[in-house]
This record gives sequence, C-alpha cells and structure tokens, in this order.
Amino acid sequence: MSCFVHSEIELNILGKYLKEELKVEKNLADHIIINLFSFENTSVNNRYQENNKFDFRIFEDEEYNNLEIISDFDALKLLNSIRYQCSEIESEYLQMSFDHIFNSMVTGIVNYKKIEGDYKKNLEYKMSSCW
Repeated sequence: MSCFVHSEIELNILGKYLKEELKVEKNLADHIIINLFSFENTSVNNRYQENNKFDFRIFEDEEYNNLEIISDFDALKLLNSIRYQCSEIESEYLQMSFDHIFNSMVTGIVNYKKIEGDYKKNLEYKMSSCW
C-alpha cells in the first residue's frame, strides 16, 4: 500500500468545494483543509518512519478563483482517498479526530446535497477521477 500527501492544489480544490458548494464559512473550511493535510502528513511520516515537514498554504485571490469546482461525488471520492491515506495514523486520539472530521464531512455532503442511497454505488462516484 502506498501512502502519500495530496497536493496543495487538490486540497485547495476541496476547500473551494466546501466554501462554494456547502457554504462553509471560510475560516472553518480553511481550518478543516489544514487539518486534513496535517493528518495525511502524519500518516505518511508514520508509515515511512520519517519526520518530513511540508509547507502548505491556502490559496487566495486569483489562485483561488482559478481552482476548478468539483462535483459532490468528486468531493466524496477525494475525501475517501484522504481517508485511505490516513490509515497509518498511530495515535488513537488523532485517528479518532480524523474519523470525526471525515464522518462529519461525508454526512454533511450526503445530507446537504440530498444524495440518496449508498453514494459509493453511484455511477458518478465510480467515474470520478479524484483520488
């Protein structure tokens, strides 16, 4: 199993989705994205027994405006990819914190967008290239 940290662009795209599609307040959305980045970084460092420190920044202004808008199913697929990458978090507390954020986001998307049934069985989810 490989383990990696999603790119700054991918995470900022997810942040834009939270702000634009789910109407999450900017500071909260930015905080969520920074936390997801930190969880992935921790997982990668645990898996490969490293202590890499990566810089991460939230896009603003023109960079933010130029980010693509993803679909609900793209966002769900990206979140599941982040969950997969975070499987090497050794701290039970951090893992519980990640799981809480992940479950809250998925439940929020499914409920807010009124997605019926198991979203993973939806063709649009299966066709999404967000991973």
